[in-house]
Amino acid sequence: MKIVPKIEQAVNHMMKAEPPRTMSREDRRIVFEKLNGVYLDERRGYDTGWSDHKVAIDLGVPRAWVEQVREEMFGPVNSNPEIQEFLEGVKALKAIRDQVARIDAISAEIKALNPASLTERIAKLEKLEALVRKSIPG
Repeated sequence: MKIVPKIEQAVNHMMKAEPPRTMSREDRRIVFEKLNGVYLDERRGYDTGWSDHKVAIDLGVPRAWVEQVREEMFGPVNSNPEIQEFLEGVKALKAIRDQVARIDAISAEIKALNPASLTERIAKLEKLEALVRKSIPG
């Protein structure tokens, strides 16, 4: 039994993948009808809970088809206001989290410096500075 020719046949078969199905006029009509029901307008975008991805899954068609029909017939994608508000809120919270982390790091550095010791060291440096300034001709 020769395994190599069978493996070669399987590889050749896999490499000759079927090209993706092209959208027919009926497919385009079905996608358009669905979009017409769930895409509000160019300014507001999709109704709550809908997206290109969700429409494609709902219809069992490639997402590229939905994107193509939406672009041609309705314009650029826009998400619904609730999703946009949610995403902006998450972004703001992440920024706050990053700032808190920076504040915590700075606070730890300050604690490590021992502020009382730092004040004493600065006072000594100021006295030394005054002596240096007196000894340098003006």
